[in-house]
Amino acid sequence: MPYQWVDADVAFKHRDVKVYHVYKNDFIDEGARMYHYGWSPDCSDEDADSTFDVRDLARAMKMPIPKTYEDIKKVLHAAIDAGILTQEGVRL
Repeated sequence: MPYQWVDADVAFKHRDVKVYHVYKNDFIDEGARMYHYGWSPDCSDEDADSTFDVRDLARAMKMPIPKTYEDIKKVLHAAIDAGILTQEGVRL
C-alpha cells in the first residue's frame, strides 16, 4: 500500500510561534508523542534537528518537569516568552 507524507498538526500556538506534534515512528495512526514536538509541519520522529523534548526546555528554565498537557503548555508558553523557543528552533 502506498504511503503519503502528511504535515503534522499544530499542537500549540503562542505569539505567532507554532509548535507541531511529533508522531511515533512518523505514523499519525500511532499517535502523537507526549514530550516531543517540532517547530515545523514537516518535523520527523527520526530527525533530532527538527524536534525537541519539552522536558529539556523545562530543565533549562528551571521549571518542574511537565506531567500533564497543561504543564507542557505552561513550559512551551514560558519558552516562547523567554525567546528560547522560536519558529526557527530551540536556543538553549
